[in-house]
Amino acid sequence: MYFLPLTSQERLSGGYTHRAILTSTDLTQSTANTAQAIALFTLKTGQVVLRAATRLVTTFENTADNAHNTTTLIVGDSGDDDRCIASQEMNQNGTSVAYKVNATTIPFVATSDTVVNATIGSMAAKSLTSLNKGEVHILFEIADLTKIA
Repeated sequence: MYFLPLTSQERLSGGYTHRAILTSTDLTQSTANTAQAIALFTLKTGQVVLRAATRLVTTFENTADNAHNTTTLIVGDSGDDDRCIASQEMNQNGTSVAYKVNATTIPFVATSDTVVNATIGSMAAKSLTSLNKGEVHILFEIADLTKIA
């Protein structure tokens, strides 16, 4: 998993400031029907998530198992686990959604430091570690109110 600031040109073209990149190799949950939360970044007190969006670059799949057809994504924090992105299907064998924009619960300001997580959901009788293909980019527009005079 990578969490990176966007370049100046990327910021100008879309307004987002940061990108998290998740791939199938980031998935380590081997228990069937069990989700995995992946910490993306810590939102510091006084910072605001103004917008969030996703771009499904490569659908997730187990290339040897067409019956593995559900891989969901939500993005949020401990106060609301889908605060930034509500459920998005990312599996090749499901009804995948290529692009998603933020939930109605943002913008939100951190009143104390909070970790923003991406939670990847699995399905009955299947584990996330069996997925051998997939990449999603999660975009954020983050402002720091503590740096505004």
